[in-house]
Amino acid sequence: MDIQFRSQQNVSIEAGDGRPGVTNNFDQQRFVPFFYADVTEHVKFAAELEIEHGIRESSANEIETGLEFAFIDYLVNEPINIRAGILLLPIGKFNLLHDSPLNDLTDRPLVSQFIIPSTMSETGAGFYGSFYPGRTSKMDYELYFTTGPCGYGSGGNPLVNEADGTRNGRQRTCAGHDGADIKNGKAVVGRLAYSPKLGVEVAGSSY
Repeated sequence: MDIQFRSQQNVSIEAGDGRPGVTNNFDQQRFVPFFYADVTEHVKFAAELEIEHGIRESSANEIETGLEFAFIDYLVNEPINIRAGILLLPIGKFNLLHDSPLNDLTDRPLVSQFIIPSTMSETGAGFYGSFYPGRTSKMDYELYFTTGPCGYGSGGNPLVNEADGTRNGRQRTCAGHDGADIKNGKAVVGRLAYSPKLGVEVAGSSY
């Protein structure tokens, strides 16, 4: 969980309900419980439930509750394993490791808000694994087939645009479609990462 206190010189924090804006405010930014289970030696389960601004009660007041990921893994061996469920898309390192204890600030970078909106997750299935090409080196990969972005709303309006970036194209915020695929097309997303030694990594992602 994290909590923040903002203090600003100008009135810019919206109070809502017709009240004037405020210059300082406490906010419980995120409460994120994790759930893990070793079902068998080869079957594993993991899930993350995120509640944002939990003091508020309704979606009109920007409370956000959702499963950021919830998947089942079948471990074949270290180089190849199977994963299916609600998946964090392996687009950039931040989307995979975005939780508060790992970050310096409670606000996420602008790139991770508009260009690659964190958290970006979709339902799908695929493979992941690790190889060790050298004594100290490691290579990781993830490859998934997913539902794909929600490009248009129910009225035909584009949800990916210059003003909002790709935030509204996330499956979890696809209004009017209940998270279902509306186009019968699927996306392919993957990431390949090479680490020559501990603490150093070079990687590339494609979606």
